[in-house]
Amino acid sequence: DPVIKATKTSLNSTAIAIQGGTTEINKGTIEVEGIYAAKALYYTIATINGGTINVHATSSSAYGINNTTENVTINGGTINASSDSSTAYGVAVSTSKVTMTDGAIAASGAWKTYGIYTASSNYSAGTIEMSGGSVDAVSSDSIAYGVTAGKGNITGGTIHSSTYGLYVGYSGNIITIGDNTDDTLSITSPEIIGDVYCDSVANMEYIYGLKTFECDRPSAVMIGKFDGFHLGHQKLLAKLQRLSEQESIASIVIAFDMVPLLQKKGLLTGVLMERSEKRAYLKDKVDYFVDCPFDASISEVQAEDFIRDELVAKLHVRHLVVGADFRFGKDRRGDIQMLGSMEEECGYTLHVVPDVYRGKEKISSHLIKDDLVAGRFREVNEQLGHPWQLFGTVMHGRSLGRQVFEMPTINIMPDPVKALPPYGVYVVEVEIEGDETLHPGVANIGMKPTVGLQEKPNVEVHLIDFDRDLNGRQVVISFYQFLRPEQKFESLEELKAQMHRDLAAASSIWNKIS
Repeated sequence: DPVIKATKTSLNSTAIAIQGGTTEINKGTIEVEGIYAAKALYYTIATINGGTINVHATSSSAYGINNTTENVTINGGTINASSDSSTAYGVAVSTSKVTMTDGAIAASGAWKTYGIYTASSNYSAGTIEMSGGSVDAVSSDSIAYGVTAGKGNITGGTIHSSTYGLYVGYSGNIITIGDNTDDTLSITSPEIIGDVYCDSVANMEYIYGLKTFECDRPSAVMIGKFDGFHLGHQKLLAKLQRLSEQESIASIVIAFDMVPLLQKKGLLTGVLMERSEKRAYLKDKVDYFVDCPFDASISEVQAEDFIRDELVAKLHVRHLVVGADFRFGKDRRGDIQMLGSMEEECGYTLHVVPDVYRGKEKISSHLIKDDLVAGRFREVNEQLGHPWQLFGTVMHGRSLGRQVFEMPTINIMPDPVKALPPYGVYVVEVEIEGDETLHPGVANIGMKPTVGLQEKPNVEVHLIDFDRDLNGRQVVISFYQFLRPEQKFESLEELKAQMHRDLAAASSIWNKIS
């Protein structure tokens, strides 16, 4: 029965027992103790068949297992994670799968506590497959979640929590009883002690593609590409919402996703909003968001067939809301003239919403993207009607911000399809999943040339007057003002001095705003 112990007494570093590679545990004990944060297994493909894992953190978060893309399988054994003053996670993953057939997971924390974490309120990418075992989560001062999930199957086992036994994270996923489909959480026969909460059922249902979706009641439908949901799009959305409310009918947004087609042709220059950001934006605004990839099955459909077979036969459209330049169908034959000519035959009313202008220029996604890549944030945010935002999962960094620069930071890897502003330093505001407070900060987008070039751009943010371990948490970063371009410094000391000047500048700007 082997014993592995990992202890850290520093306030600025994390205790980790095993990191990377592949780990299989059949017996023995892992003990991890951190004055700051503590993690037993980190970024490792893990299979737990037996043994005991005990993790305790004093002033920050405790993780039994903390992975991003690495799968976790639990067939036995025990995982205990506890934190005296922050968050505790039994098992936490970002984009991978947790499979549990037996064993026990227990998490207890002063702040938010998670037994198994695979999804959040704004984002869901992980998968749960649970057929047995037990999960227990208790929080002394905040909310506890037995299991947070967005997709997969829960067919057995016991889930207990002092608050939410099961929290279905928002990604447009829905609970079904019985058969499962992609991006859906299916629940058949577990014992759940604690409330069951489903964000998507309470607000909006996400549909991927039009092939299998049929609305069960009359609807108002809005169609377009809707990259960014700028002021023009918002005018259409307001019309859709009024029609839905006035006649008590379903509200449906169909957004054609051009990314697959543009990637295939090598023409993708980035999008203002990627898929999860659109979901989050529409979350409390409509009944259904149909995310429709613009592939051959859509591009080859004749416009008249799309109206009759999709809008009328399947969606029971009563009101159709489009922009003045809307085109659809094979060879883009469909337009507002065709839609108007088929109103009487198909029994719907067409609503063409005029364009919105900024000065003499029509607001469009292309124009906003041009302003974004040029760093013109005042123009970008005015046309969007809200700050340009970036969603992401906080990733573990090299801790240089905390240990070298005396400015703890969080690290985000932007979605590869996301259009980005020029590399440089920005004044930002950060929304943290589960935290109602908006936190001012200063962010750098770029390749970090002084500390070593990266293959892909990274976003690193220092939150003003905030220092908590946010690894694995979902954040939304709103960008307000450009401070300076990214540059390479001759030494880390020069970079440190500039970072503190950037912080002072950002703090001054926020003080004026507040």
